[in-house]
Amino acid sequence: MSLLCLGAHAGNNSKKKPSKNLTCCKVYLKDGTVHEGYLDIWFDNSIDIVRINDYNAKLFSKSKKWNESLVDSVVTWPEAYPQFTLRWVPIKAKMFYIGQQHEVLTPYRIFMLQIFEGRNVSAYIVNNRVFGKRVVYYAPGMTEGHAIFKFDGTLTEKRRKTLKEEFKDYPLMTDFIDRMQKDALKKNLMAFFIRLDEAMGEGKAINNSAY
Repeated sequence: MSLLCLGAHAGNNSKKKPSKNLTCCKVYLKDGTVHEGYLDIWFDNSIDIVRINDYNAKLFSKSKKWNESLVDSVVTWPEAYPQFTLRWVPIKAKMFYIGQQHEVLTPYRIFMLQIFEGRNVSAYIVNNRVFGKRVVYYAPGMTEGHAIFKFDGTLTEKRRKTLKEEFKDYPLMTDFIDRMQKDALKKNLMAFFIRLDEAMGEGKAINNSAY
């Protein structure tokens, strides 16, 4: 398993002009091609495209863009710090917590920041313009990701209840949630997903062929 907030070196970007202190990115398309340039628009739950500008583009040059349906993933990094990379993956998701009245699926895949990848589950952060940053998990066999709590939020009793309902098929996980302190998600977010990865590996069968 690996934490993917900080990734591998972005590589040799010799074709660039002197630094403009912008966000660089590589767009990996499903057809196997890779495109690189400056990211033109940042990601949140309302964005269903990737738009970039060539490094040497002239003023008012037309940007390149791809719909989420064509994109496998995107890697971004600050131009001045190419070693600090972030990986974004487009996924459909339910942005409301389990049992809420408006628990509906997003109409398209939205770009989420990957923060964890284990054997049985991966986790992401997505910026919602209304609710702020929410944490989403996804496992093989699921048709969409599920939002489960607010990033950097405290574990209220209401949220503890929805988490237990979300993972009711995994006794190891519900027991862990019962014992969590209210500030546990702030202090050690990765501990939650490490335990979830273990619980899903020991729980009901999940199709792992997607990994």
